[in-house]
Amino acid sequence: MRYPSNQIRENLYTKGFEFMLKKTYGNYIGFYHSLSGKYFAGARFIISNTIELIQYDEKKQNSSYHISQLDSTYVRLKPEIINKIKRDNFEIVKLVPQYSPNPFKRYFIKRKNEINAPIMEVDKDTYNNARLSEFYYAGDILWDDSLAKTYNLIEQLEQKVPGISFYLENISNPPGPDFS
Repeated sequence: MRYPSNQIRENLYTKGFEFMLKKTYGNYIGFYHSLSGKYFAGARFIISNTIELIQYDEKKQNSSYHISQLDSTYVRLKPEIINKIKRDNFEIVKLVPQYSPNPFKRYFIKRKNEINAPIMEVDKDTYNNARLSEFYYAGDILWDDSLAKTYNLIEQLEQKVPGISFYLENISNPPGPDFS
């Protein structure tokens, strides 16, 4: 079908909280285009690529959070997951990264079923609970600040918690003070 050019507006951009994906109610950030009063993801109109956007509604986003944040691959592999709300039945106690001259155990978790899930450093009880949950990657490491560059241990931990090496690199090199 051919649309009149006066009904197509292309190369529009949103910084977020203006539109959400119609199917998942996920907040949309990026380029979009308008066609006959409807909005679609992508800078340009391509007939085969129509991901419809709707006006942002915080209530819809919050009410559907348990579905919208599920990774589609995970849902495909475990369809019964939709029936299990992804609420934790344990308290998550996050820790601030610490440094010590003596070796100490560090515990990390990351949600499996959430897109762009952050890695969290947690206490031992949270780690043990997360290990028993099908919703988390969990891993621990005996950390020695003097041997922090022991890539072998970090590579092993990466197999348990994807993305941990990038996380550890970023917290090991915190940004310096801003003197501007």
